[in-house]
Parts: sequence; C-alpha cells; structure tokens
Amino acid sequence: MTTMTPRPALPARPVEQVGVSGHRGASFELPENTLAAFRRALEHGADGIELDVALTSDGVAVVLHDESVDRTTDGTGSVADLTLAQVRALDAGGGERVPTLDEVLALAAGRAEVNIEIKAADAAPAVAEVVARHPGLTWFASSGQWDALEELLALVPGARVYPLTLGVAGPEHLRAIGIAAGYTDEQIDVEIERFSHLGRPLHEALDFAARVGAAGVSTWAEGLGAQDVATIHAAGLAAWVWTINDADRAEELMRMGVDAICTDDPATLLARRAAVAG
Repeated sequence: MTTMTPRPALPARPVEQVGVSGHRGASFELPENTLAAFRRALEHGADGIELDVALTSDGVAVVLHDESVDRTTDGTGSVADLTLAQVRALDAGGGERVPTLDEVLALAAGRAEVNIEIKAADAAPAVAEVVARHPGLTWFASSGQWDALEELLALVPGARVYPLTLGVAGPEHLRAIGIAAGYTDEQIDVEIERFSHLGRPLHEALDFAARVGAAGVSTWAEGLGAQDVATIHAAGLAAWVWTINDADRAEELMRMGVDAICTDDPATLLARRAAVAG
C-alpha cells in the first residue's frame, strides 16, 4: 500500500472540547466491558466508550478484554475455544453477561463515540459486519494488531483507524512502574511480555498512520508531553490517550490539547474538565 496524501495539521483541542471516554465503560464502578458499565458511562455523560473485541469459536464478536474468560467471569478457558452460548452462560460480575459487539453498538449509537479495540487478530471481518448494521454509529477502530487495521480498511474503505502504541514509553517505563508497585522481577517480566504487542513506539505508529491514512493514534499516556502531542497533531492525527484515572494528570493532558482521554472513572474526569473549562 502506498503512503497516503499527508493530512493537514490539527490544532490543539480547547479543554472544554477534550473528549472523555469510558475505558471498558465506567469500569471503576461496575464490571468492565458489560452493558451495565457502558450504560453508566453514558449516564455520566461520557463523550465516548472504549471496548475490546474477541471472537468466539463460532465467529461471533464479543466484548471482552482478555484472551481467556478466567479473570473477568466465573468461567475458564480461551474465548476462541468457547461458543457464543458458552460465553453467554458465564457471569461477568454482578449477574452481568458478556455482551456481543452488536449489543454494545446498539446501546451507544447516537449517544457516544465508540473506540472498538480489536484484540483478536482475525476479528476485522466480524467487526466490519457488525458496524455495517449500525449506520448511525460514530466509531473508530484501534488495535495493537496493526495488520488487523489494514484488513479492516480493505473491508470498510474510509473507516477511521488508530494504531495503538506505547507512545514514548517502553519496557524501562514498565519496569520502573513495577518496581514502584513492589512487583518481583519475575512479575515485572510477565507484565512486560504482556505489553509486548504494544511495544512499537510512537514514531512507528506515526509512520504506519501516514502509510494507511489513519485518523489518529491511540497512545499510552505514560511520559507523554506537550511536544509529543504537538508532533501527533502536526501529522494531522488525533491524539487519543489511555488510561488516566488521576484527575491532576488528566488536567495536564487536557491543557496539552489532546483530543480524548480514556478513563475507568469518567464521572471524575468529566467533573474536572468542567471545573477547568470554567
């Protein structure tokens, strides 16, 4: 694929226009990636929601973060080895069920922008099929699986895609955070490996975005500064940053002019945005 025509530079967002997006819904309050969590984020007035897409063994796009159901449900096993019926039988917390992508998009259509993060590398066709059923939806796709974004663009020409990246951070940042949190070296190594699919830095994400015509980047906020945000905007790309639960750090990013902030606690960040904007 040839490099697309460069996009015109984007301005920094005024604070009052910085989006606040619920990370897996209002997951600070309710079980992540459930309809209850997404409803709560919308009730708070979140501008967007972020969700994760996995595929069941029978090819249905479901909203679940991990490769397995072990952490977030009362079941065990890989999502890819379970049918939709088996996944739906599980308790995802408080009696909630694992929703399908179709259900969450129906809930959000006309109410909030949706960041569809593609976790399963082969999920692009299923995502394309589902979004086609929701013409009134405002959405974009992000992924650390950049090949999946290219596949989605081939299936849905003109779709907005955001390569997901560790940004300006790297393994050394993860190690420092782990040490500060009291993790053992072995635990830190496991976490670094878990984040390895996001290991490409910001400059590579910008190159990929230019090549495929992406609309923005989905970047970790760790270490991100005003010059980094300006670099993203100079490339004509939106700066969508994750995952910030500290209101002071969120305010810093708002003042930098990022386009949206992803958080587990949208109520708190919406309140801080309102206070800063006056």
